[in-house]
Amino acid sequence: MKPFFSAEGGEDESRPMPKNPVDPSTKEPLDGDTSITESSQADELVPASTSRDKSEGWIPEVILWLPMYEAGYGNASKVVREDGRAFVYKHSSPQTWNDVLRFYAVDKAEYRNLYRVATGRSQSVPIVVPSRGLVLIPIKIRSPRVKNDGAIGYIADRFIKDFERVVEGGKYIGLRIRLTTGTEVLAQMSLKNFLEQQRSAKYFMYFLAEHKVYPWFRTE
Repeated sequence: MKPFFSAEGGEDESRPMPKNPVDPSTKEPLDGDTSITESSQADELVPASTSRDKSEGWIPEVILWLPMYEAGYGNASKVVREDGRAFVYKHSSPQTWNDVLRFYAVDKAEYRNLYRVATGRSQSVPIVVPSRGLVLIPIKIRSPRVKNDGAIGYIADRFIKDFERVVEGGKYIGLRIRLTTGTEVLAQMSLKNFLEQQRSAKYFMYFLAEHKVYPWFRTE
């Protein structure tokens, strides 16, 4: 097994991707199906939220959310909190992104435009949370089956313990990411793209702080 890594990263998903694309430098696929594993620390689910719930108490503690499909309901998100507890949040991953920004009173159109100014990209925008000293990095979890079908999850950089490439039978399966809670995620992206995504997210965090864009970045 190759050693784990600790680094940074940004993949521009605004550009059209060919079917089953392959990273020419690594020969790894950039696409794939959903595949998620978790340790026993995050196996016990707390009662699920519903689309009618107004509670947002989990947002200040979120370290990961993943797109998922819940039978009898549809697209939802699996959320993991700092203590490793997980639950099903009955909003799609894109809607969860909106919910988190709204919680912090951030205008999503302006925020997306700032990311475009900083990086030249406008898709898969990371979420910077200065009050927690972290940034939620976008990671590809599955291939979208229909338009607007969430394929991107988000993971808190400060809670990433390590990660490694997973190869089975000579075929690249994905990138296994371990969190400090013991939760494991198999991302459907190359190591190179993950590091780029991480680097872009951290650069955006520094960009916002440097330009003091929002009141919650300002210091006295």
